[in-house]
Amino acid sequence: MNKTLPLTLLLLLLSSAAYAHKDSIITLNENGTITNLPPPYAPAALQIENSFFGNALTSIKLSVGKSKLTFPGCLLSLIKSDNKSQVHLSGSWYHENSLTPHYLHIMFYDPGHEESQNPNPGYKFLINMQTLKIMRMEYISVNVNGISNHQKLTPSDICKNNELATTLDPVQY
Repeated sequence: MNKTLPLTLLLLLLSSAAYAHKDSIITLNENGTITNLPPPYAPAALQIENSFFGNALTSIKLSVGKSKLTFPGCLLSLIKSDNKSQVHLSGSWYHENSLTPHYLHIMFYDPGHEESQNPNPGYKFLINMQTLKIMRMEYISVNVNGISNHQKLTPSDICKNNELATTLDPVQY
């Protein structure tokens, strides 16, 4: 028997396992509805409102199934995205929920981002799709050489505890 065949099979199995999990791209329609989610998480919407004067965000509301999350003002002040084209959604719900909760990534790109360029700077939120609580927040900065830095943010450094009471996943923070 050829000795390279077992090694080739092992490498093939290991490489396929490493690439087995990938987030699904989620569509955010112009009217704020979110499509591509399975029935337990539908209907879904991300409503983003800007002030009448300037582009400051006044409200971000996420609804998934029967759950709702309203981003507190202290987090709104961080986000610089001024239209839906600067928001990217992805998530995962087809893995074992006991290991990692089903989640939604919301990336709010800074103005001027280039879709063809990766990475892009902005704020990224990891949200538990069942509880609609924020599990992780980070800011992604990109230097002049195109190298990104992911800085985990501690919400209590940004917001007052009473602003975060219904927003954060207590297991994560």
